[in-house]
Amino acid sequence: MLNKIYDSFEKAVEDIRDGARIFIGNFAGPGGTPFYLVQALHKLGVKNLTITANTAGGIGLTLDYADHRILFENHQVKKVIATFPFSTSASNISPAEKQIISGEVELELVPQGTLAERIRAGGAGIAAFYTPTGPGTIVEEGKEKRYFDGRPHLLEYGLKADYALVRAYKADEFCNLVFRGTQRQLIR
Repeated sequence: MLNKIYDSFEKAVEDIRDGARIFIGNFAGPGGTPFYLVQALHKLGVKNLTITANTAGGIGLTLDYADHRILFENHQVKKVIATFPFSTSASNISPAEKQIISGEVELELVPQGTLAERIRAGGAGIAAFYTPTGPGTIVEEGKEKRYFDGRPHLLEYGLKADYALVRAYKADEFCNLVFRGTQRQLIR
C-alpha cells in the first residue's frame, strides 16, 4: 500500500495541477482551516482552480491568518462553490468578493446543508438528488424543479474533487484521520 504521509506540506500538494477541483475544510475562522496546506498550494502557484468550501476565504471572525483568501489574492481560482462567499463588513471586502463581482471568478452559491449533502453524495457515488431547500430563492435559478408530496424540490448534483485539504489532529498511513474541536466541521 502506498504511504500517504508526507514530510512537508509542500510535498503533500506537489501533485496538484492547474484546473484541479479542491475541497477545503473551513468554517468561519482559523480552528478547522488547513492553512499550512493552503499556504503550500499558494506557493505552488497552480491556476484555474475550482474551490469548494463553506466560505470564499477572508471572511472569518479575524482576517489575520492565511486561509484560502490567499489563493484569490494570487488569482489562482476560477470558480468557487460556497455557502457564505461575502464578507459581513461592507468596508472590508474580500479578494474573492471583488473577483466574483468583477466576473473574474465564477460563484456557485449553495445552501450549507445542501453543500454538505452534495459532497456526501459525490463521495457515495450518488449522481444527483432532490432537495426541498432553495425553491423560490436565487438558488433555484437554472435548476430542475419537481414536486414531491406537493412540495417543490430542486435537483442538485453530487460534488467530487480531485483533492481535499483538511486539518486533522492525527493521521495514519491508511489515511484515517482524527479530528478535534472545530476541525470536526463541514468538509472533512
